[in-house]
Amino acid sequence: MGKEFESRHEAVVEATPEQVWAAIATGPGITSWFVGRTEVDGDVVRTDFGDGWIPAGTVTSRDEPRHFAFGVRRRRTGGSWRTSS
Repeated sequence: MGKEFESRHEAVVEATPEQVWAAIATGPGITSWFVGRTEVDGDVVRTDFGDGWIPAGTVTSRDEPRHFAFGVRRRRTGGSWRTSS
C-alpha cells in the first residue's frame, strides 16, 4: 500500500504572479507542463492520462495568485498526491 507524500519545489521564474497562476491553476496551464490533459472546473481537477483512467481531484487550497493545491485519491495504489505552488 502506498504512503501519502507531499512534494514541494521552489523556483525563481521571470513571470508575473498572474502568469504563474495561469500555469499552475488552469487546465491549459497544467497541461503545458504535466503529463496528460488536465481540466480545472471549479473545485474539481481531472487529468486524462490517455489510458482510460481520468482521476478526479479536489482543490484543497486556492489563494490566487499565491497558492493552489489539489489532491487525488489513486484507486490503483491507494496513495494520494498534492501539488502546490
